[in-house]
Amino acid sequence: MLRELGYEVTCAKDAAQGINLYKQAKVLNQLFAAVLVDLTMPGEMGGKETIKHLLAIDPKVKAIVSSGYPIEVVMSDYKKYGFSGAISKPYRIEELDKMLNRIISEKEPNNTFCCSSRVLL
Repeated sequence: MLRELGYEVTCAKDAAQGINLYKQAKVLNQLFAAVLVDLTMPGEMGGKETIKHLLAIDPKVKAIVSSGYPIEVVMSDYKKYGFSGAISKPYRIEELDKMLNRIISEKEPNNTFCCSSRVLL
């Protein structure tokens, strides 16, 4: 779905791998434009724990929380947890495109825009 929108997609099998991929990208100065994090993932770590790790690596991470359970408190109060946006499953390609465009086009504090098209799932 994201490739159809023109994004370069990197997938992680679980939260630990996703955190490591993000950390490596930061070290190499090849940041992801956005990270899509599900609240429920394989392994021991869920979305709430994952965002804490990502924020420790990069306080400016642009992460979108996703869940099939829209009544989750994280979905309605996503900014409190450090996420930049929230999207409920199942989502349509148009919704995801709109969310990513909004998140990615937000200015950084130094008035710069993210220019990467890389997305970590």
